[in-house]
Amino acid sequence: MTSQPAMRLYEYALAANGQVWLDIDGDYLACLDATGAFQMRLDGNPFTDFSAGLKVKASPGTKFTQVQLKDTSGGANVISFIVGYGDFEDARLTLTGAVSLANSANLVTAADVALGAAVATVIAAASTTRREILIHNNTGAAIRVGDANVAAARGVQIAAGAVLTLATGAAVYGYSVAGGNVSFTEVRD
Repeated sequence: MTSQPAMRLYEYALAANGQVWLDIDGDYLACLDATGAFQMRLDGNPFTDFSAGLKVKASPGTKFTQVQLKDTSGGANVISFIVGYGDFEDARLTLTGAVSLANSANLVTAADVALGAAVATVIAAASTTRREILIHNNTGAAIRVGDANVAAARGVQIAAGAVLTLATGAAVYGYSVAGGNVSFTEVRD
């Protein structure tokens, strides 16, 4: 039995709008670099947009035997990719320069929100600067929190006295069968 190489490196220069059909077998294909937009297909399946950094893996126990590349950039295009069996991980990424992981300096409190009985009530409107929202259930019974569709059996249940933290800028709604009260604090940029 002949063993298959773990991986092979290929580089093809395509003319503007050019195509190449290659008899290459493997169970994964990973694009390392491309100088322009292109599409790829395996074994005659439909073309799909592809780019550097993307990888496709065949279903377990299967392989492909043909690769077709098609330039869609309208210019000359050099495509580098790896094909092989097993798996491939590219760990060449290196970050340079300043990377800021600063915490937010903005903590915003708001007045308590009264939840209507058996209706979805806005707790906090959508915000493009909100990182997180902390919601405290001040009600003596469990409530639900979610989007505008929150209801008696929809959304996340928060027990009486419990706190829920959500990392979202979307509008947040609350629901209480008998009505209730919540308090919240937002972390913003």
